[in-house]
Amino acid sequence: MNRDLRALKNELVRMIQDAVSSVSASIEWPPVDNQEYVAKNGGWQVKTPIPQNYYMVPIWAEENATLGASGVYEWAFGNGANTPAASGVPIYVPSGYSCRIVAMSLCINAASPTATVEAVINGTPQDAAASVSVLGTSNAVNSGLSATINDGDVLNFRTKSSSSTAGPCVVCAWLKFTETT
Repeated sequence: MNRDLRALKNELVRMIQDAVSSVSASIEWPPVDNQEYVAKNGGWQVKTPIPQNYYMVPIWAEENATLGASGVYEWAFGNGANTPAASGVPIYVPSGYSCRIVAMSLCINAASPTATVEAVINGTPQDAAASVSVLGTSNAVNSGLSATINDGDVLNFRTKSSSSTAGPCVVCAWLKFTETT
């Protein structure tokens, strides 16, 4: 009896091996690299990561006159008062989120203006990390920026340089709040 069971077991093992080898030969396996794949439409597709939750907030200010010379804090967040260098808008970053300036936009009401406006965080000008320039056009957007803002940081704007401008002018920093937990 033991002999019959052993023979049956060996026959079953051979049958399974044959089945697996015939299936393996007909299956296209995913590439071997550092990406995750999912089976789709008879092939393999790179698995798309689930994006983190985020939201965007625009913070804008305006100047109703010709822009000033280099290093001027002349942008108003409300009723027309210029915001001093040591002041600005305190930014609230909720717990469990990070915040970055990811883009800035600038609109100058003139035919051929030249201007650069930068974000100022806690009194520190951000230069290329958060700035936008117009050169011969009245509108510009600079994306791909990455200036970090922490809870309680104060955001302001300053004109870095300008010529041939006219008001009204509007600058905007686009803040991206990304879930970190």
